[in-house]
Amino acid sequence: MQNRVTVNVAGHSYVLLAEEGEDYVRRVADFVNEQLRQTQEGAEISQLDCALLTCLNIADQYAKDKVSSANLRQQLKDLLEENAQLKLELHQAKHPRQERQDKAKK
Repeated sequence: MQNRVTVNVAGHSYVLLAEEGEDYVRRVADFVNEQLRQTQEGAEISQLDCALLTCLNIADQYAKDKVSSANLRQQLKDLLEENAQLKLELHQAKHPRQERQDKAKK
């Protein structure tokens, strides 16, 4: 079900249709307004230029976050594999007789 949410961005009201709840949509709008404010701060630029620069800044951060997220996923995968290997080695160290019997059967 889509929710109709009215938000104010850069002094303009917009009615948005969103799958997410109203609180989430308002937080996103607040984030955009804060980013616009930071871009505009101390600069004499048009509203359009401010919006475009803000989009570029948000896209830049998104791209960096995607790379960071991929790196973290890879680190987690590596650590889980290392953990599994260490568990196997610990099991083998605790049960050396079982390990020898398994090798003898081969």
